[in-house]
Amino acid sequence: MDWTAAEWVAVLAVVIPATLALALVALNGIRAERSRRREIYGAALAATFEYREFAYVVRRRERSMAAEERIRISEGLRVVHGNLDHYLALLRTERSRQVEAKYELLVAEARRLAGGYIQKSWKDSGIDSDAEMNMTGIDFSRLTTFVDAYLAAVRRTSPGGASNF
Repeated sequence: MDWTAAEWVAVLAVVIPATLALALVALNGIRAERSRRREIYGAALAATFEYREFAYVVRRRERSMAAEERIRISEGLRVVHGNLDHYLALLRTERSRQVEAKYELLVAEARRLAGGYIQKSWKDSGIDSDAEMNMTGIDFSRLTTFVDAYLAAVRRTSPGGASNF
């Protein structure tokens, strides 16, 4: 069958925009997936930082309101532990086993280190004045290696590396 120029123009007028529309849909899907993963990975990391803060929260609890403070802090810790467990489970469903493994190591070390500080802080009596707000003896620098390893795994999951993530 010989097609005329008008028939080719008519066919191409349909095929080209349809192809471009499909390519745009695919590209938007890829961008949405990257954005979704970026949000999950960032929120998962933030949950580990929230947990660390409880080493300070427990130590700075108000001495004169011991029962109320125990309830307030325990509820906060329950939420944070729930968030950590949520992200551990969520990352197990993601495609990157490296990210999952590095996050598990980060959470385990954060629970070990920060949990130790939290337990020690519960043994203190709390504070009564602003002068007691400054604290020494809490050092999370050992977690830097775990955070860096997690972030490196996250960057590797993105095509083209960190610049595209």
